[in-house]
Amino acid sequence: MLIDAGKDAYVGKCVTHSLTEGPAVIRAVKKTGRIVQTGTQHRSWRHYLQGKEIIDSGALGKVRLVESYWFLNATRGAEMAKHQKTDLSKLDWKAWLGPAPDQPFSELKFHTWRYFWDFGGGPLTDLIAHAIDTIQWYLDIPTPSSAVTVGHTYSFGWECPDTVSCALEYPKGFMVTYVGNHVTGMDFGSIIFRGSKATLEISRGGLSLYEDDPNQLFASYRIGCQRWRPERKLFVESEYEGTSDNMRIWLECIRSRKTPSPGIRIGVEAARTAHFGNAALISGRKAKWDEVNQKIVLS
Repeated sequence: MLIDAGKDAYVGKCVTHSLTEGPAVIRAVKKTGRIVQTGTQHRSWRHYLQGKEIIDSGALGKVRLVESYWFLNATRGAEMAKHQKTDLSKLDWKAWLGPAPDQPFSELKFHTWRYFWDFGGGPLTDLIAHAIDTIQWYLDIPTPSSAVTVGHTYSFGWECPDTVSCALEYPKGFMVTYVGNHVTGMDFGSIIFRGSKATLEISRGGLSLYEDDPNQLFASYRIGCQRWRPERKLFVESEYEGTSDNMRIWLECIRSRKTPSPGIRIGVEAARTAHFGNAALISGRKAKWDEVNQKIVLS
């Protein structure tokens, strides 16, 4: 492990490959005293920080439902991967496999490794990690109480689904839905916090705040935006990509030796929820979290 060699590290999501790795990774970082920051850059991005302030102010009232989604069109990349011709004389396949079971070389696995169980965890470990970290940060709770997931591989020959829907319940009295699709790029990713007083929608492009009218059952249709929404009370457009600030904070923490805000525990918690959703997907059953024994129970 890099930190055992005395190196500080910046770790992209998903920071673990399995649920059981999480506690061991946290212990290792604590033992070595190294500065480890995770690539959950929303925690360093200016308008996401403003969104957190809005949530904390109570402006939304009671949040009972959070909707999230992420769409990527991987069609061209997946097709290209099938026809790649990797020079195996320049690739140490055994080393690339790492702890994964020995298996023949595959161009598709090599280039789209995130979507094979030996190497990745599909859409949930790939992209829900960003959304769910933001949700758990905003609503101040690290672990759902249950998960139900359905998904299918329709297009690319992956083991993990290219289309997935995951529903999570949280013990603080709200639900989260996540929909992921890798065959369309329309809409990219967004999170919608639906409260009793107002709704906050946030994405990497910006944030919008809408206030509910307590005298109406639903908002009026607005021709201008072609949606059933009230006028926005607040709109903030992102002016830059937040990864740069995340990297800057990591470098500052290396100098000061302070624990970074998106530290390893945060990364492990986001990964845990992704593994939780995958446990429900693979089993076809409802997954529940046993807080006492820190494990998943399938019902």
